[in-house]
Amino acid sequence: MDPGVDDSRRLALVVAVVVIAILVSTVGLRTLTGNPAVPDLETTVTGTDSFGVDRPGEVRIATIEHTSGDPVAFVDLSVVIGTRADGLVFSTDTNWTSTAGPLTYRLDRSTGPDQFGPGDRVVLRKVDGTFQPAPTVNVTVRLIHRPSQRTIDSHDVTFRSSESNGL
Repeated sequence: MDPGVDDSRRLALVVAVVVIAILVSTVGLRTLTGNPAVPDLETTVTGTDSFGVDRPGEVRIATIEHTSGDPVAFVDLSVVIGTRADGLVFSTDTNWTSTAGPLTYRLDRSTGPDQFGPGDRVVLRKVDGTFQPAPTVNVTVRLIHRPSQRTIDSHDVTFRSSESNGL
């Protein structure tokens, strides 16, 4: 048997395996890079001393501050208070307003129209309606990256009604 023929076959086999590996990895990377990058950020959620939904008019309820990490475009962001099924959902689709029962809420942005970045704040306000709340309300506040549908930050927050504070 000619040793040159065996070496040629081995070389052809190695080349074929390398080409197949390159094709598979290229297709795999295209699939992975087709998924949107999820921003990495941290926020704080601060409730007011009393959320006063029992009072008429506009009442500030909470502030969400972007403390560090990547900025995120507002069109790519949803803020969910409670569950997605029955909570308040704020986004560009809802013009940053949400209604639950007799109450209408708005999320006011202190930033420009495009980005939510470090140092920026959004303020949750009740803008219409009144309601007799429980003395305390426990909710989860989540920031959702809309393109990937991933939660990018989440906080469990307890709000106290003005009634429970003697106001």
